[in-house]
Amino acid sequence: LHATYALGLAFLMDDQFDAAAPLFAELLMPARRAQLSRDRIRRSLTNLGECQLKLQKYAAAEVSLHEAWEMSKQDVNARWPYFNVQRLLATAMLKQKRYQEAEPLLLEAHEGLVRG
Repeated sequence: LHATYALGLAFLMDDQFDAAAPLFAELLMPARRAQLSRDRIRRSLTNLGECQLKLQKYAAAEVSLHEAWEMSKQDVNARWPYFNVQRLLATAMLKQKRYQEAEPLLLEAHEGLVRG
């Protein structure tokens, strides 16, 4: 699992989103079965959602990012990941022209990221 995650990150950083997305999706089932840390699952969902955004698969990105966002809400120490995934989730909504739903999420994410 670690090698697959590392390869997915390498593809993500190289803007090879079509290669990275299936790797992050592939990681989720065994990660859940093995009961890996919620943080690892959240990061995989966030990375998958980011790839889906870049591939213009906005509805799929919203599903992945919403699950990651819900997981981030439960970790009070993960403020930056929470606001980052919230920003990505709002972007998925904006791309689907759901402006009223996205606006409060985007504003809160911006404030949280600026405050650090």
